Amino acid sequence: MTGDSTVTNLYTEGTITDANGNSVSIIGTDGTVYVRGNSSYTITVNSYSTTADFSGASEADSWSNHEVAKPEV
Repeated sequence: MTGDSTVTNLYTEGTITDANGNSVSIIGTDGTVYVRGNSSYTITVNSYSTTADFSGASEADSWSNHEVAKPEV
């Protein structure tokens, strides 16, 4: 088993690493090398971007809306 996988869309703003801390290679299905990693793992993607477009997503709720006072005891 090589550990390789194929995904349709991948959006990441950081480095994808394996369990040993090695960077994973990201290659397009058309052969474009987006990230040349030093891990034995490779992710093959149809679409890759270093930013995600959340313009159509609902707004995330703020943590402070769910905060409660800590009990004294």
